[in-house]
Amino acid sequence: MKRTLPLWILLLSLLCVLSASAEEAPEITDQCTFTQSGKQIRDVSHILDRDYGTYCTILSGRALEAESQGEDIGGIFIQFHDRTVACTLEARVRGVWKKVADCGDYLTEWFSVPMYTDAVRLVNTGRSRMFINEFYVYGYGVQPARAAKWHTGEKCDLMLISCHPDDEVLWFGGLLPTYARERGYEVQVVVVVPSTPERRLELLDSLWHCGVTRYPRLLGIGDSHHGSLQEQYRAWSKDSVCFSIVKSIRMFQPEVIVSHDLYGEYGHGAHMATGDCTRLAYHYAASPKKYANTAKEYGLWQAKKLYLHLYAENRIEMDWHQPLESFGGKDGYTVAAEAFQFHKSQLGAWTIHDGGKLSNAIFGLVYSEVGPDVEKNDLMENTGCVPHPENRFEPEKPIGLVEETAADEDDVIHITLDSGGDS
Repeated sequence: MKRTLPLWILLLSLLCVLSASAEEAPEITDQCTFTQSGKQIRDVSHILDRDYGTYCTILSGRALEAESQGEDIGGIFIQFHDRTVACTLEARVRGVWKKVADCGDYLTEWFSVPMYTDAVRLVNTGRSRMFINEFYVYGYGVQPARAAKWHTGEKCDLMLISCHPDDEVLWFGGLLPTYARERGYEVQVVVVVPSTPERRLELLDSLWHCGVTRYPRLLGIGDSHHGSLQEQYRAWSKDSVCFSIVKSIRMFQPEVIVSHDLYGEYGHGAHMATGDCTRLAYHYAASPKKYANTAKEYGLWQAKKLYLHLYAENRIEMDWHQPLESFGGKDGYTVAAEAFQFHKSQLGAWTIHDGGKLSNAIFGLVYSEVGPDVEKNDLMENTGCVPHPENRFEPEKPIGLVEETAADEDDVIHITLDSGGDS
């Protein structure tokens, strides 16, 4: 018969858990050894070098295993290379392997694991090779700030349709930190040209830093750069781009849509086409005559407003220098500038604009179903959508103690602490 833990041991356990759960989980990757299904990995350094240009290959049916030689494991953060593959995460808890989660939905994923975990393994259950770019191991504690835990939402309040990774902060400034995190709106980012694997991971880092928790929709249009809209449409299929944007609008049903300058900011043809197709898609998404298959799948949708960057009419100028409580008093421009630093492949080529003729704070109201802007200081004006700061993302707290089953034979009762679970 199982015995009850002495009161002082129970209290000590509670104190240790509460203390650890109040602090961000420490990284312990350097305390771990890595193998592929028990065998040495020749290119293991590629998942530890924090270089998005390198990756490690795990064959179908095999597993990447990480075993801690020091403190117990509390969570892991995975960054896949160019695509996701169906896989499962398992944790070795007191010598017994337990399934934690199915994964492979997103290019980057954070998972907490139960207490008393000394090893984890990521099992490739797909039919193709799994490419892991970076693998982080953490001790017990609150979800680290850099470890993204995405979700896929349905209806959103605001949709930002940007052309390339980095455009979301270069040309739209404090929009994402202000609306996604500070005000708690549901913000969906759509990226027309996902570009290279490296730039996709940089994009995810940037979005997460800005407070975006909804996974972006990546349209997969091939990158090209031309100096006019006509030349761009000779390289791109205008109909394909419009179709992809209309499908996105119908999927997520935004109240407000924001996209690029019709003149491509500095004359970039892909930016021109993104703004132009978004302008067309605003009406197409509400028309039963356009793209009937997606209308049947998702229904028609009429957004309430469309803004384009630098549009000449019905202009509003946002103040990205208002301090944001959710970022410790930093303003939206500062957060956007920090997020741009995650786009390491683009540093040196571009800088984020604060003011001037290419100001990322200037937008024009192209279409409105709810009348003209009056206050001219809020993209959501007249929509009926209200801020929900109470919905701001909160880091995931650690999983509590693992409850023993009847098969356990250590003759001790273990307490399960509910520390919050998923946020």
